Amino acid sequence: MRMNQLICLPKFDIANIEHNDSLLKIFVSFKSKRSQCPVCGSFSASVHDSYTRTISDLPAFQNTTIIILKTRKFKCRNSLCDRKVFSEQGTDIIRYSRKTVRASKILDSLSIELTGKLGSLISKQLLIAVSPSTITRIVS
Repeated sequence: MRMNQLICLPKFDIANIEHNDSLLKIFVSFKSKRSQCPVCGSFSASVHDSYTRTISDLPAFQNTTIIILKTRKFKCRNSLCDRKVFSEQGTDIIRYSRKTVRASKILDSLSIELTGKLGSLISKQLLIAVSPSTITRIVS
């Protein structure tokens, strides 16, 4: 079984996986060839630009895991739409977030049940390290 098959990211193409010390870096991009404009809903395959996002995920094989996501920007081809350029979005990663949905769910639970300092300590043990202020901010 290959490493790509063990890491469950079905909506992404895995380009590379790097492992150094206790850090697992997974380089991915979206599988889709087109994306939907969030304003008008029309689909576009016209790529304008791309950029990378660094996203924290659940630990894998007792290693801190980060996803390096290549995100494309598309041109909206609908002349009536106010949005000219938009970024592709996925359901596994919250918009403007630096965490996957599954990592966010665990941090949400910690923030509800624990204080900021204790939640931060436990998040470090779970290899999803965040600061005490982040735990406090999540709950509010």
